[in-house]
This record gives sequence, C-alpha cells and structure tokens, in this order.
Amino acid sequence: MNDQPLKIKGYYLHYKNKPYKLLGIVRHSETTEEMVHYKALYTSKDFGKKTEWVRPKEMFFENITLDGKEVPRFRFIGMTSADLKTATNESKRAEKETKLATKAAKIAEKEAKRAAKKVKSTKVEQPIPETNEEQKVKTD
Repeated sequence: MNDQPLKIKGYYLHYKNKPYKLLGIVRHSETTEEMVHYKALYTSKDFGKKTEWVRPKEMFFENITLDGKEVPRFRFIGMTSADLKTATNESKRAEKETKLATKAAKIAEKEAKRAAKKVKSTKVEQPIPETNEEQKVKTD
C-alpha cells in the first residue's frame, strides 16, 4: 500500500489520468475481503458512461512502477468537484506538453536526417593529382 494518507470518499486520478469517484469500502460476500467501490467519471467505449467498479482495497491503494518510478495506482485529488476539475486540467496540460515535446523531438530528428542526407549528396569531388608523366608532358 502506498504512503498517501487513507482517504475514503472523494475524487481520485488513476495513473493513466482517468478520473474516478470513490464511493465507499465494501466487503466481498464470500471472502470478506475489503473492496473499494468506485465510479468512472468518463465514458468508456467498451463499458459506457460512468461505469461502477470494485477492486481489492490493497490493489486500489498500492503503488505501481511507471517509467521506473513508483506512483500511486489511484492518487487522491480532493473531496469536491472543483478539486477534480483542477487535477483533470493539470493532467490534460501535462499530457499536451508531453505530446508537444515528443512531436518537436520527432521534427528535430527528421530535420537532422534531412541535413545529413544533404551533406552527403553535396560532397565536393577532389581533383586527382597528376602523375609525374602528365607533369612532364605539360613542361615539354
């Protein structure tokens, strides 16, 4: 389980930047394991609008490794819809910045390849030095 303080109800952001609302802690009827009951705050093409889910509490609050760094699977972002809006906007802005940086890097790479090709195709041919016999012919 991660080190973030245990909040029960409120808004969370999944590590893939999707927003959720934690509705409560429930128990599995057969194993009595504690489960988190939560709702997606977006529409999924596979599952529809605002799908409700349950997940083992340990898994919901655990850390995962993402790009070599430990991060919470679900990060608590607040108790109000204003907190959700702020976190979602920050996430979208960060995603957009990452996409722009990736695009800029690809453009720079293409330009570097183009420049390298241009340098190769514009090589100046060096004159071949004259042989001793050719030099003799010129002086005679």
